[in-house]
Amino acid sequence: QQENKGVHFYFMDEKSMVGLEMLSNIDSRLRQIRPNEDEILGGYHIAIFGDFAQLPPVGDTPLYARPGVNASQSVRDGDAVYREFTESYMLKTIVRQQGVSEEQLRFKRMLKNASEKGLDEDDWRLLITRESTNLSPEENRLFADAIEIHTTREATSRLVNGTLGTVEDVVWDHGAQRCNLPLAVLVSCPDYTGPTLWRTEPRAGHPNGIPIVPIAALKVSFEHKGGTGSRTQLPLRLAWAMTVH
Repeated sequence: QQENKGVHFYFMDEKSMVGLEMLSNIDSRLRQIRPNEDEILGGYHIAIFGDFAQLPPVGDTPLYARPGVNASQSVRDGDAVYREFTESYMLKTIVRQQGVSEEQLRFKRMLKNASEKGLDEDDWRLLITRESTNLSPEENRLFADAIEIHTTREATSRLVNGTLGTVEDVVWDHGAQRCNLPLAVLVSCPDYTGPTLWRTEPRAGHPNGIPIVPIAALKVSFEHKGGTGSRTQLPLRLAWAMTVH
């Protein structure tokens, strides 16, 4: 709530991967943040961008689909929220490939086919030319320092929001039940450059092992319905999927 004071607009990209259940959760969260619990999406101005022809939601119902007879309440709530969007604008000019060279025109055709009717053999042959093993060393180096965009730019020893790691172990207090919140989750992070007490065994590409970072529980306070509450959680989330654009 403190971080969102003064915020009036929210922009959601990649709408094809946003499902009805997720939209229902976003609606609930925005009502808590403002809090305008009687207004759709907390009364914020919301704009959604994307292309429904791209990747669908993971384990969710697409925004354009009507809930079935056995749909959950959250899916029905998400459908009700989505139908509150009353204006839609379609962009018809392809700008991802603007060149007039033969290769650029082939890429433009391939993108159109991918969105409308599916790829053919010519499209497949074109895509294969861009597979990393078919690129020159100079072309591969162009992607070595590619910029990744996350919710903040704060970084500590290359440990940032969005850093991918592998859970190696979970640590509980002595005598604590396994159903209790652990003291920390031990995560191996290949890009971590700070001090560490532990490393994994030697692994491919990491002859000295991978640094292990303890992720401790974090307590956050918030206001709700005139009262003050707090929530203690581990600042981790599952890496359900990675997409390449």
